[in-house]
Amino acid sequence: MKNLSKVVGIVILLGLFACSRNEKESENEAKEVSSNFSVPDYNTPPPPTEEVVSFVPPVIVDLKEVSTKEYFPDGKKIIYEGSMTAESQQISKTKKYIDDVLRQHDAYYEREDLVDNSFRISYDLKIRIPFRKFKRFVADLEKGKFKITRKSIEANDVTEEFTDVSIRLENKKAYLERYKKLLNNAASIKSIIEIEEIIRALEEEIESSEGRLRYLDDQAAYSTLDLELTKEKIEKSYVKKVPSTWDKFINSIILGWNSILTFFLSLVRIWPYLLILWFLFVLGKRLWRKYVH
Repeated sequence: MKNLSKVVGIVILLGLFACSRNEKESENEAKEVSSNFSVPDYNTPPPPTEEVVSFVPPVIVDLKEVSTKEYFPDGKKIIYEGSMTAESQQISKTKKYIDDVLRQHDAYYEREDLVDNSFRISYDLKIRIPFRKFKRFVADLEKGKFKITRKSIEANDVTEEFTDVSIRLENKKAYLERYKKLLNNAASIKSIIEIEEIIRALEEEIESSEGRLRYLDDQAAYSTLDLELTKEKIEKSYVKKVPSTWDKFINSIILGWNSILTFFLSLVRIWPYLLILWFLFVLGKRLWRKYVH
């Protein structure tokens, strides 16, 4: 009996020891799990799933803060255009005179058309002159021995447009360089495609702006003058000659003879009617003799 109670006591002690050990192990596991687990911070945004490309805008030039003297130290950029119409009876000499004036002022023909028909000879000339010599060129041209029938000179100030396009071009180039750097740092396909599309659009706008600037610069550097030089031809068949007395006498004889011919031709033309009248006359005469006498 005593041995049985001892055995039961030992079993109870072993059970209590095992329970306490299990509790300590559970506490240790809970501490280990809690140390490995962190509560998320909802105030901090989650990391992006794709690469986020940061963009810092370049320094943009303000149109209002830029003076036109920065681009045109000598003054405004002006396009001179003119047109003239002239007549000359010695058109070959006049053309040579114009050629000499061109050489004196470093000008050149952009277009030279010649038309020679039965009525007139004409030159259609498009002349380009350095803008600093344009006024002197026109003045020397007017000294030629020909008649100017029409003249028109126009000055178009393109300073503001040239300045505006130049500044916008610089800004577009600044954006283009910035987007090219972003393209080198981009990793996702979506970002690369979007940046390449922006670069393509900027390059097209830059080419268009550069073309416009080249056109304005060329038109301002060389002024344009359209000159039409003509010579009217007088045909011999159109020259009126005053007839002499002998010519008038001969013409009168010819006109009289023509009148006689016209009269006889008229009689020939009406011969059927003359035949009818003759028949009626003969018939009337016979009836008169028969019934009256």
